[in-house]
Amino acid sequence: MIAYFVADVHLGRKSDGRFLRWLHKIRGEVNHLFLVGDIFDFYFEYHIPEAYNEVMHAFTQLIHKGTKIYYVLGNHEMYPWERLKSMGLWVGDRIAVDIGPNKVFVAHNLEGLSRGQKFMLRSKAGHLLSSIVPRATLFEAGLLWAKTSCLWDRLRNRRRMWNKIEANWATLRNHYDVVVVGHYHTPCVKERDGSKLIILPVWTKSWGYLKYEDGEWRLIQSRR
Repeated sequence: MIAYFVADVHLGRKSDGRFLRWLHKIRGEVNHLFLVGDIFDFYFEYHIPEAYNEVMHAFTQLIHKGTKIYYVLGNHEMYPWERLKSMGLWVGDRIAVDIGPNKVFVAHNLEGLSRGQKFMLRSKAGHLLSSIVPRATLFEAGLLWAKTSCLWDRLRNRRRMWNKIEANWATLRNHYDVVVVGHYHTPCVKERDGSKLIILPVWTKSWGYLKYEDGEWRLIQSRR
């Protein structure tokens, strides 16, 4: 059984040819594909640029070849997700699955969303407010917000962030063999008490991803 995990592709106005080629390459090979948040830099269901449609078509082709796709929501992606659900993707904030002999927990991050993000990205009220704004204006504002959000994440106190990660992992490893997250821009594999914490690479920096095959977990990265 083969499973891939990829996060933080941050598709904007333009297509990412490397990501599309990778999706085509793994078609027919991968059993499970986990999209671990922030695949799109800003997603709003009623204004979808052509670059996003190309990726969605690639998702459809994978599904037709028998791949099960899980979309774990990130902190740049806006409610609702009916289109992706109708295509056959599983969509949610986090998921617990069995992969081989392992119980695996997958989320974009271990801290959740801020109150403002929950309102804008997940609530019906936030969705209604966003539907009033002209589509082009909403999309441009969303891209600007996404870039600002990324900058703020990088400026946060790193030690405080790692303390939160460690605290949440301490709870999760009592129940899961492997915890997989994106978001943190610090790819690594940590092991403790028989549990693994795997932080995914940022696609935009290294074209990196996580591969599971025959009991082996492997981070794969390419130098730009």
